[in-house]
Amino acid sequence: MDFENVIYEKDRGRHLATITLNRPEKLNAINQGLKLDFMRAMADVEEDDAVKVVVIKGAGRSFSSGADLSSAFTDPQTSWGVKIEKPKKTAGRPSLRRMLTADRWLELTFPSAIAYSSKATLAQLHGHVLGLAFDLAMQCDLIIASEDAVIGNPMTRAMGPYYDGSASSWDLQFGIGLAKEHCFAPRLYDGREAYRLGIVNRVVSPQRLDEEVARYVQGISNMPADGIAIGKGVQTAFLDIMGYRKGFN
Repeated sequence: MDFENVIYEKDRGRHLATITLNRPEKLNAINQGLKLDFMRAMADVEEDDAVKVVVIKGAGRSFSSGADLSSAFTDPQTSWGVKIEKPKKTAGRPSLRRMLTADRWLELTFPSAIAYSSKATLAQLHGHVLGLAFDLAMQCDLIIASEDAVIGNPMTRAMGPYYDGSASSWDLQFGIGLAKEHCFAPRLYDGREAYRLGIVNRVVSPQRLDEEVARYVQGISNMPADGIAIGKGVQTAFLDIMGYRKGFN
């Protein structure tokens, strides 16, 4: 399958799908087109019984710099990230209905495609991993980072603590203490500190990143496909009990 904003590859012999965010000239900033391509790729992953694990990575110098704010506010074809029927010179303020529809998609449908996938999901981080890209990576089952990665969500400085659903999920992922620090005193972490704080599962040198991810993929691919699917079902049930999806909603 060919997409404009992601590279989607499958290696059925290794039971592996790879989704590469592919806007390297923009540091893989996440615009509406990338979100839609990503969702279509994830939908295909879910339907392919040969795939047990999906790796999410970025092309070029970074995993992703986060949301593409320039297209969100300057593209005359969109308003609040949603295509509008009557384009204007500027996007203007959309209706509350349109904002709610877009926010539900961004805050619930988009992250749920990863967090509630029946496949094992692995984020391969290098370079910048900021804002929306940070939130995307945090939905994965495993996160392998390069030592030179720059990881965090500085949006709370602009928007305030717990400004969206993804911030509420940090309480469960990091523990309330670190989540509050990241909300009220946000800063960026390199790969080593992110590992020390428990934000990522493994940190390696840039030269060893591909090798380490491949090692994890091999281990997961040796597990039974049904076992992974059932295990992911149990995991997401636990997440729901703890209020994970309600936080996003």
